[in-house]
Amino acid sequence: MSRPAIFPLSAIMLAAQLEHSLPIMMASVFCSHKKFKDAFNVLVDVKNKAKKEDVEFWTTLGDLAWIMSEYQIAFEAYYILYTNSNVRS
Repeated sequence: MSRPAIFPLSAIMLAAQLEHSLPIMMASVFCSHKKFKDAFNVLVDVKNKAKKEDVEFWTTLGDLAWIMSEYQIAFEAYYILYTNSNVRS
């Protein structure tokens, strides 16, 4: 029997002051449990606060967006990587 969360995810992330690795870590946990939509939502919720230089964030968001058929967000993430010359080799 699952119990509802005491605090919403956004409140937890706000309390952590959006440390840059926290959303990636949370998305990784969701992905390991095959909860790709949840992982995607975590990253989308903080994408406006992510640094353009954060290659791991934008790569992960782009890949998850592609999996979720969210092509506009995938394009945005990959475009940020491209414009920062952080394209995968």
